[in-house]
Amino acid sequence: MRDYESALKDYNDAIDAINGQNAENFFNRGNVYLNREEYLLAHEDFDTAISIDSKSAKLHHAKGLAYQSEAEKIAKKDQRDLNREEILV
Repeated sequence: MRDYESALKDYNDAIDAINGQNAENFFNRGNVYLNREEYLLAHEDFDTAISIDSKSAKLHHAKGLAYQSEAEKIAKKDQRDLNREEILV
């Protein structure tokens, strides 16, 4: 529903309530950060989730999706910069 602020509050509260020992809360909060394109925070949460449950394929997949999303954003920006430079030449 794209109410990222409420989602962050809920996941922060959940993480604080159980002393950060539930990988799902970090996974979910990481997805919020990923949707907000806050890649560093998303990676940190996915890494934490993986450290709690290293055998979960879902968590490793989420980490890969974060890298992919970040790379696609960089590639789009680079392409826009290239197109702008071509116009100036």
